[in-house]
Amino acid sequence: MPFSRTEKHGADNPPLEAHRLAARRVSRVVAPSSAPVPHALDLERGARPAYNRPNMNPKPDHKTDVVAVLFLLATALVVSWPIVAGGYLTYADNAAHIAEIYALAFENGGGWSDIAFCGFPIGTLHSPLWYGSVAALVRAGVPAGFLYALALFIGFIAPPLALYFVARRQLQPLTAGFLAYLMLVQRPSLVGLGTPLAGMWTYYIAAALFVALVWRLGRETRSARDLVWVGTLVGILASAAYWLPMALS
Repeated sequence: MPFSRTEKHGADNPPLEAHRLAARRVSRVVAPSSAPVPHALDLERGARPAYNRPNMNPKPDHKTDVVAVLFLLATALVVSWPIVAGGYLTYADNAAHIAEIYALAFENGGGWSDIAFCGFPIGTLHSPLWYGSVAALVRAGVPAGFLYALALFIGFIAPPLALYFVARRQLQPLTAGFLAYLMLVQRPSLVGLGTPLAGMWTYYIAAALFVALVWRLGRETRSARDLVWVGTLVGILASAAYWLPMALS
């Protein structure tokens, strides 16, 4: 004798009763109030619950972002001021680097410098993209001291700013700003010959580009535009950070 509708969907059918209980628990605990709760028979057929996927990206907050960026810039300016205001002329290797820029800009030796190694071609030590660009601007009449101080400051602030903008895609402004601030004031960025303020500004620009490259590679899409961005970042990064080992190899 076939089952009646009441008997088929009643308590005498344990599997269906378990589905009903599961649907009630899901509707109370997991599903948002606006999300449709699947019927027990839909669960029995293997259909997936149609729940809304939560948005993990924080909402844009342009005013807070502007405040955070201004805070990072102001902090970087205060910390680096003794160097960028004129101290770079006597601090670490900066004087030698300025002399190399002048050699690229004005001397007719084809980028040859006599200040070290009994003379050497500057192109084997510094990237022609970065130092060549600064030398071209100096040749055009822009003051070398201003350009070099600006390059030091850009190298100092670039990695924290890159980290902030990448972190903001997953974190709130306060958290992202705190991470960028920690990167800005860490000891390796402030003290020693390996700091951007001591003349290693091209490597710190490369560090900022590396942060951007990692973010770009982590995107879900692989469109032609993404490939162009990745290729551009790799090329500029290599010209800034890996020129010395490539030139000496």
